[in-house]
Amino acid sequence: MRTSLVMIAVLALGCSDKEKPSEKITEQAAEPTALEPTAAKPVAASEPSTFDAGPVEFCAQELERDETEILCEDQPVSDLTALAALAALKEVYLRDTQISDLSPLAGLTELQTLKLSNTHVSNLAPLKDLPSLVGLDISGTQITDLSPLAGLATLEWLDLRRTQVTSVTSLASLTALERLWLGGTNLSDAQVEKLQATLPNVTILR
Repeated sequence: MRTSLVMIAVLALGCSDKEKPSEKITEQAAEPTALEPTAAKPVAASEPSTFDAGPVEFCAQELERDETEILCEDQPVSDLTALAALAALKEVYLRDTQISDLSPLAGLTELQTLKLSNTHVSNLAPLKDLPSLVGLDISGTQITDLSPLAGLATLEWLDLRRTQVTSVTSLASLTALERLWLGGTNLSDAQVEKLQATLPNVTILR
């Protein structure tokens, strides 16, 4: 009997050793991760448009910016500002208009022919640095001073009819000049003869 009790006790101890209380797994709350401040991305500067600006309005016309010729005659036009944007201009015809200020033409380095007869132009200074000018018609204008033309080495013809010019001395440096109109001016024969002697290849028409 005692032996049986001992055996039962041993079995009970063995069972108690095998049974272990379950461990509780405690999930630790994840600590919030501090977010690093995001560097602001630089804003790229907008690139200039590859498209040309729109047409230019002048003399009741819409002109493309690569226009090479303008015909505006016998019109009540007095402002040439719009032409400053037309850098490709080669020929400009403005006869019988109301223009007086030629400043907008000063940067037109491609300009070859300019006709300004019967306008209110009285100052040629804006034309003094036009390197491509071949022909200039200022007949019937209020021009008196030709000195701004002295450096126009490419000038081949010049119309001075019915102007108030009193001296052509400034033209003596124009070695490319071929034709010169002087009808209706107050220039003396002596002045004209002197210029002809200086520029023997020029045909002077009076």
